[in-house]
Amino acid sequence: MLKLTFVICSLISIYSIRAQDMRSRVNTLVSAFEKSRQFKHAIVSISIAETSGGKIVYEKNSQSGLAPASCLKILTAATALDLFGEDFRYQTKFGYTGTVSDGILDGNIIITGSGDPSLGSERFKETHPDNICGELQLQLNNRGIESVRGVWQTDPRQTTDVEIPGGWIWDDIGNYYGAGFSVFNWHENSYRIFMKPGKKVGDPVVIVEKRPQNNFPVRSEITTGKKGSGDNAYVYFKPGTDSMIYRGTVPCCIDSFDIDAAMPDPARQMIMRLSTCVGTGNNKKENLPLTAVTSFYTHRSPTLAELTKPFLQKSINLYGESFLHLINTKNNSSDASGDLISFVQEFWEKKGIDKSAMQIEDGSGLSPGNRITTDALVKVLLYAGSRPWFSSFYDALPVINGLKMKSGYIEGTRSYTGFIKSKTGKEYCFSLIVNNYDKSFATVTASIFQLLDQLSKSGLD
Repeated sequence: MLKLTFVICSLISIYSIRAQDMRSRVNTLVSAFEKSRQFKHAIVSISIAETSGGKIVYEKNSQSGLAPASCLKILTAATALDLFGEDFRYQTKFGYTGTVSDGILDGNIIITGSGDPSLGSERFKETHPDNICGELQLQLNNRGIESVRGVWQTDPRQTTDVEIPGGWIWDDIGNYYGAGFSVFNWHENSYRIFMKPGKKVGDPVVIVEKRPQNNFPVRSEITTGKKGSGDNAYVYFKPGTDSMIYRGTVPCCIDSFDIDAAMPDPARQMIMRLSTCVGTGNNKKENLPLTAVTSFYTHRSPTLAELTKPFLQKSINLYGESFLHLINTKNNSSDASGDLISFVQEFWEKKGIDKSAMQIEDGSGLSPGNRITTDALVKVLLYAGSRPWFSSFYDALPVINGLKMKSGYIEGTRSYTGFIKSKTGKEYCFSLIVNNYDKSFATVTASIFQLLDQLSKSGLD
């Protein structure tokens, strides 16, 4: 009995020494990382836990709420998958009013939206505008409808307004990554601007084409910059209007240059495109009783698992805001249409994460006002690992610098959250956030990758 006790105590002692050695090695690496001049005025937060068992093996400033940038998408994706499952699909419904005679619908086409962020996207075959149009044409023809003597319109019970999350800045919301949410999202609420730069610095830039084609009022102030100067052009618009201003520079000495902009009125663009599917007359018949609507087609989005891939891999902010609105449909409180964030906080509080560790303003991380702890993000990963949808979540994470992890970047913030393996193959989940760093984005990124490489090769064993 004494021998057994001695063996157990010895094993505990050895494990304790090894754990202390590992913490010491990691601390040495993190301390060296922090001492770099570029982090003189920064705060670095890091949390690392064993994937199996969830034991925290290292943490520093892990309870400090920092701006996470797009690493916040980890929280949103996990919440949506847990509440709705990986096989969930958004549904956009199409119906018509009036009567059909001799192949002509004497009535309107009514579209009921669901906030599907992929509707009209060219990212998936089934969501491409041409495929949706073809399916609508087929379904109408099956009902003997070859043309429409009326209009295509959105369900009057739903708003077509574009919602800009709290905290998003004016410099962002006119650009593709700042596209707001609508019940009627279309083409990921963005369009591409094709331009022809001048031959010398200061020359005006010609707007050649907008795709998809649209008639949003535009004032272009873009001029030609130096050769190789890159994309310094931005799009601005005032919420509640569709007037846009293009400002900045694009490089000279090239035949063409293009940028992506946010679509201020995606519902209008959706109607413009879909109304071309079937010939439409000019007689406007609005405000007909919705009880007289005949449903003829329901468009189903790709699965939530499939939508999570572009959300995490391409970091499309619109998907995060659409997921957030979807999540809030599970809110059974009397104020279900109110605060989108409170329900998410309450959801994770039940999983053991303090509300105050998640002071967030959106579902994508674009707001510089977001604050979350690395401890909270690691706990989200640990919870995800225990769920039946984890393989879809894990597959959706991008591979960056050889690691399965999500990256995040806004001004003054660089973050990474995901999974890392030691040289012996043991897996850990981690979250690393740096706020208020100095020097260039590329320099900081290289330093972070070096730290992660060191942790993987020598620190975590």
